[in-house]
Amino acid sequence: MLIRDAAYAGIPKERRSQLHERFANWAARTNAGRAGELDEIIGYHLEQAFQYCKDIGAPDPVLAVRAAAALGAAGSRALERSDMPAALSLLARSLALSRDDEPPPAVVHLRQSLLVEA
Repeated sequence: MLIRDAAYAGIPKERRSQLHERFANWAARTNAGRAGELDEIIGYHLEQAFQYCKDIGAPDPVLAVRAAAALGAAGSRALERSDMPAALSLLARSLALSRDDEPPPAVVHLRQSLLVEA
């Protein structure tokens, strides 16, 4: 673990961002990725890519939108299977990456569902 962590820490943040984005792009092209089964993993890697860009002072809004969409989709699926802790975590992360004027569709759907049930 320590060797892996030290090696990872030695990679510049710009390169880490690129690697996370490349992995997310690859995963999205797989059969499971296209079926939405990897949204949580894809969202995580896009979220990491965005965060590293932000850390170096070059936030990429496209990465944020893509990460928010993937995490939101994963959060919706967690809601469908009644996994509330996962749903809340994923949707909160999705919302944190979203612009204030454009909440992710999954968050809008959750908000509407809660209003209907109230």
